[in-house]
Amino acid sequence: MPDTPDRLLWPTVTFILGAFITHVWNKFRTRTTVLRYYVFHNFFGSTVTDPKLGSVKVMYGETEVKNLYVSTVTLSNDSGRDLADLVVNVVSDPDSGIIASHGRNQGSLNDLPFTPQFAATLATADKTKDYTATLHRRDYTLPVLNRGDEILVTLLITNFKGNQPFLTVGCDKPGVKLQFAIKKEQFLGEPRDTTAVLGALIVLALLWPIIVFVPNKTVAVLGAGLLGALCLLPGVAVRKLVKVAVRLLS
Repeated sequence: MPDTPDRLLWPTVTFILGAFITHVWNKFRTRTTVLRYYVFHNFFGSTVTDPKLGSVKVMYGETEVKNLYVSTVTLSNDSGRDLADLVVNVVSDPDSGIIASHGRNQGSLNDLPFTPQFAATLATADKTKDYTATLHRRDYTLPVLNRGDEILVTLLITNFKGNQPFLTVGCDKPGVKLQFAIKKEQFLGEPRDTTAVLGALIVLALLWPIIVFVPNKTVAVLGAGLLGALCLLPGVAVRKLVKVAVRLLS
């Protein structure tokens, strides 16, 4: 008996749906991993001369510098993947010079090593006392960057024009992209603003059954007020559950 259109419909729909799910899954598995980094600059001091108050000099070792900033770069792996063999480049603007730096994985006991190429360049600069090749950059090797790990690089920087320095962080590993981010106020480890919006939406969804099914209006009003006061908590819970699900799927 020949197949009718109705009998062919469901196999065709199932085939198309399966192909679509496979395509979406492959895209999810091979997506680019985005690592966010944050930069903070703390002003330490500057060299100034005042006719009434006198002179103030900022020295690094035996060298006078125009000003000195203690800058930190924080790189967080908030993705659902464990990464290995990354090379991270920290570069300053042309008007700033990196005097010294130190990198560390906060979840490890070991300091971050420089790349072999940069270590060789730095050794040559120490011998010749010509730091032109290393003045504006630091190149670090990250042997392992597990999910949840955080890298902290601390730098002493001077700006030749008296301005605040500017730092950029890059990585050329395929499938990994670094993105500058602004550190937001946190609540239980989650951004407060987006968590509050998500929590408010969840609370609004819960208010309807309270209003409809709770006969005592006083209890309903108190329950709604309590949900409103604690709206951040369901937002935090949902964000953390989503992170766990993404990590399990990854």
